[in-house]
Amino acid sequence: DALIEACLKTLEPFTHTNAIACAVYGSALTIKASIVVETNAIKSLEYLDKGNEFIDKAVSMKPDEIYCRMLRLENGIEVSRTSPLKRYSEIKSDVEFLIDDEKVELLSGNDKSEAYLYCGFYYLDSGDLDYALELFELAQEAAPDSDSGKRAQKMLDKYSE
Repeated sequence: DALIEACLKTLEPFTHTNAIACAVYGSALTIKASIVVETNAIKSLEYLDKGNEFIDKAVSMKPDEIYCRMLRLENGIEVSRTSPLKRYSEIKSDVEFLIDDEKVELLSGNDKSEAYLYCGFYYLDSGDLDYALELFELAQEAAPDSDSGKRAQKMLDKYSE
């Protein structure tokens, strides 16, 4: 918890001028939410809401910043899966940005794998298993030995016929 507080204190002055700092600040708040959820669920939801506000602000500040889009996508999937807050409508534009606008092709192998993996999670959670499996396959192919490549392979093993 002290590390999160130090992170927040360091980043806060930059949240108005730097989109990446704003996104990371928001992500740190969502981590803080997960830390306090067992002892104070109301406070946890407040941190979660505030964190999401900062992440969304970061994407608004710099919509073409891939890192901010990736952070919101990953954070949004995790938040949607583990809390009462659902972020699918917000992260839909990140999936479209990465996949439809082909920004994913600008990424390195590991980052590309991670992008495909989380876009696959989005489509899996949306009920489109076939497209999710295609994206998991692309994630696995982009960086088979990376954490995201291995997670993608697990998803393929779990859901393939």
